[in-house]
Amino acid sequence: MVMNRDSAHEHGAQRHNQQLNTEAQVRPELLSFTGKVIMTRRPFLSTIVTTIIDWLYPPRCAGCGRLDTHWCAMCQREIDTEPVYFPLPLYPPIAAAATTSHYTGKIRRAIKALKYDNAQALSDVFARRMEACLRETKWIYDTLIPVPLHKDHFHQRGYNQAYSIAHALAQRIGVPVEANAIERWRSTRSQVGLNREARMQNVHNAFRASPTLSQGRTFLLIDDVCTTGATLQSCAQALANAGAQRIYCLTVSAARLR
Repeated sequence: MVMNRDSAHEHGAQRHNQQLNTEAQVRPELLSFTGKVIMTRRPFLSTIVTTIIDWLYPPRCAGCGRLDTHWCAMCQREIDTEPVYFPLPLYPPIAAAATTSHYTGKIRRAIKALKYDNAQALSDVFARRMEACLRETKWIYDTLIPVPLHKDHFHQRGYNQAYSIAHALAQRIGVPVEANAIERWRSTRSQVGLNREARMQNVHNAFRASPTLSQGRTFLLIDDVCTTGATLQSCAQALANAGAQRIYCLTVSAARLR
C-alpha cells in the first residue's frame, strides 16, 4: 500500500504517541539503525530519528512479538503479578545480594533484546522491578554502579546494558550513578559454560576501582544476569580494595536461585 506524505506523517505520529503512552517505553539514548549505533544528544533530533527508524523497522514486543512496541502492556501486566525479590548467596565482600526474577520466560527474552538488539526501552521495565525489589530490603547505599564492560566489548556493542538499567533505576529512586568508579581493564573470555571456580579464575583481577571515587562510599552494584556471582564478587572486591565501605548487589535476573 502506497501512503502519501500526510498519511505517512500521521501514521508515524500515531505510533510515536502510542509508544510514549506505554508505561514501559522510554526514549533510548542509543539507537540502532541497520546494525550501527547512532549517538543522539538533542531530544528533538532523537525523537525524529526514533520515529523514522520505527516507521522503517517497526519494533516488536520482546515478550510476545506484538508489532509496534518494544514491550506491550499485556506483558507488563503479566510480569507485574510475579514476585520481585529473591535473595542471592552472599560472597564476601558483598554485604547482601538479590535479584528480581529467574532467568527464564519473558524476562529472559527481554534481557536478550536489551543486550543484543539495543532495545533500550526495556531498561525501564527492569528498573521498575528493581525499584519494587529494593522496597523489600533495608539496604542503605549512596551510589549505583553498573557492572562495566571492557572497552573492546563496549565498542563492539555500542552500549553497556548494565549502565542503561542503572540509569533508568536512578531516575526512579533518585540515587546517582557513578560509572567511572570501576573499570574492566582486562578483557576476559565468555563466562558461558564455565562453572563457578572457572568463572572466578576468568574474572580474577579483571576489575579495578578508583580510590578517589570509592573511599568511604556505599554502593549498589547493578547487572542484568547473575549466574554464579563470580563477576559481582570480583567487582565488589575491587571496590572494597579501593576503600568502599559497603557493597550491595542487585540484578534483573539470576540463572540459579537457592
